[in-house]
Parts: sequence; C-alpha cells; structure tokens
Amino acid sequence: YSGCVGASGSTYYNDQYLILHNNSADTAYLDKLCLGFVFPLRASSKSFFVDYYTDRTVVANFLWQFPGDGSDYPIAPGSDVVVAPNCVNHIALGNTESVDLSKEGYWACYDVNANLTKQSPPATPDKKLLKLLWRNGTSTSCVCSIFDPAFVLFGIQGDELTYLKEYDTTNPSMPSSSTHYMGVPYSWIYDGVECFDATNRYKRLSGVVDGGYSLMTKGSAAGTSVRRKLNVEASTKMGFSVYQDTNNSSEDFEPCYPPSLKNLK
Repeated sequence: YSGCVGASGSTYYNDQYLILHNNSADTAYLDKLCLGFVFPLRASSKSFFVDYYTDRTVVANFLWQFPGDGSDYPIAPGSDVVVAPNCVNHIALGNTESVDLSKEGYWACYDVNANLTKQSPPATPDKKLLKLLWRNGTSTSCVCSIFDPAFVLFGIQGDELTYLKEYDTTNPSMPSSSTHYMGVPYSWIYDGVECFDATNRYKRLSGVVDGGYSLMTKGSAAGTSVRRKLNVEASTKMGFSVYQDTNNSSEDFEPCYPPSLKNLK
C-alpha cells in the first residue's frame, strides 16, 4: 500500500489494492458485501470518533458494495479476490516498479456516474465494478493512505436506505459542521485491518475488530505491502492456503517485499 517510485521519479500511489481471501472450506459469496476505508485516513492524531461512538467505526470518503442477489459471485475455498480503485496496468503506464491491476476478474472501486477524478477508468476485461453506496459530500477521489490505511469488510443488516439514514454520523466535536460520515456498526464487520507506519500511532478500530495493527516502517514509495502470515499446519490439512486470523494484526500480518501481486503472471 506504500506506493512506489513512479515514472516521473516521485511517489506513485494510484496502484493500491486489497486482496480478499476465502479462508474457509466452504464457498463464500461477495454479494452485498461492503468495503469501507476507515476515517481518518492517517492515524497520526487521535480520532474524535473513537471515544464518542463506541458502537461503530466511521468511513472516510467512499463506501463500496459488491453487486449481486446472494449467490451471483462465489469465491471458492482458498480463492482470492482483488479489489482496487484503479484496475489498470500501472507498469504499462511507465511505472516499472508498480503492478498490473488490469487482469480479468479484478474488481474496481469505480462509478462512471460519480465524476471521479484522479482515477483511471477500469480496464478489467469483464469490467467488474463495485457499487458506490455512499460518499462524503462531493468527494471525487477514492484514495487510501500510503502511510497507515485501515479497512473494514461488512454486511448491512436490513435494507440499505435505512442503514444510510440511521448511521449518518457527524463530528461530535463540531456539531455545527456540515461534514457527514458513514458509521459502520462493529457487530456487522466480518473483518478489518489497521496499518501503521510507526508505533506511535492512534487506533481507529475497536479491539473486537482488530486488537493490534500491522506495522510497516519502510515509508512511502517503498513498493511494499502487508499480508497475513500463512498458517502452515492448517494449509497442509486443508489443501490450500489458510492464513492466520486471530483478530490481532500485530500477530497476524507481516510486511511483504515486493508486494504480493508484483511479477504475478
């Protein structure tokens, strides 16, 4: 997630991605799952939401949802799903240290009607697009931090319109502010990860979601990512990759140099 040195010699960060993995022996389904980038995008100062809203975390700028009616988009046991704001071949754009995110089956956080800027139209052959369920005001750029991002994957309980109305969240320290955020109840979250670039950062997710944080200290433009540690014993037993998941990213994650999709054929 740190970005890399791009063609211009400066930090290139349009190539961030997230991999979802089915860690179970059963077929899972993407249908209606939601992906949120947690606020604040940086963890260098304490969030004013953390102590005030103890039942929820808060999404920063966009909330994305997979389409489908329940069983349209299966994930086989041990299989991966790649999600990215910019599903294009970033290497072909001249960024030799980057990754190719244009492969078939990848999902793009992109909405052709949202007037998104600083983004490239999705180039996936089958054009798999997530649904833009909510955005903060007129936000036009779907980005996550290259220092300490945090993500949550969750399912809405009940209908979407009721959720969006009930969990519309304001800044408790600025009651007159016109800025609104979208809350995500902790009880709805299937998984989450919080990443730090240093140990003196501030938690944004409750311990019920992530009791720690994934630490990567190489800094921006380092061409790195983080990934869960492989559970060798469980993988041998199941016959596919099973990753460690104790709900504590300090124990579960490790830096990945180079990033996991680099040079993937």
